[in-house]
Amino acid sequence: MSEIISSLLEYFTESAEYLRALAQRKKKENIIEIVAFIFYLRAVNNIVEMRKIISIAAGALLFTFISCNQPTKSPGEVAVELYSALTSGNVDAVRNNIHIADSIQRKAFFAYLDIAVASEQYQENVKDFNASYTVAEESVNGNNAEVTLVGMGPLNQKLRITVKLLKIDREWKVDGDHGIWHR
Repeated sequence: MSEIISSLLEYFTESAEYLRALAQRKKKENIIEIVAFIFYLRAVNNIVEMRKIISIAAGALLFTFISCNQPTKSPGEVAVELYSALTSGNVDAVRNNIHIADSIQRKAFFAYLDIAVASEQYQENVKDFNASYTVAEESVNGNNAEVTLVGMGPLNQKLRITVKLLKIDREWKVDGDHGIWHR
């Protein structure tokens, strides 16, 4: 980059000396040549400015591309969020963090979840309960991951849960098709 700047500075210095020499002659042909040369220099300056703009835009595009390809949450964060949502009754968080490919199974799961969360027994079990799950192990293999969570369930039992996840559209989702209740 510094070589380009050095060569541009040298070019413009030589150009300025050339313009001074032409201006000292004060001939009509020289004035036309000076005006033409000034337009040429403006065009070169515009090209340099366009290259700067293109370089900045390309850098911004590259940064956007790199950041868009990264999932926003790790598999462990998704698993913790899903199980915390299950034990607190946050149905929307469950919907956002689970993937069930079969539409009939997906509808049945969410219908059951809605009924279970609305039940008195569920409400009693999760009353005054704050889920606390932590990631004990996390392994990622391409678009698949496996996370082991440890924590306390709503009935004060110790839990060790192994969760399988898939990367769907650059986001990690708990794989509801292969069971989310591995213990």
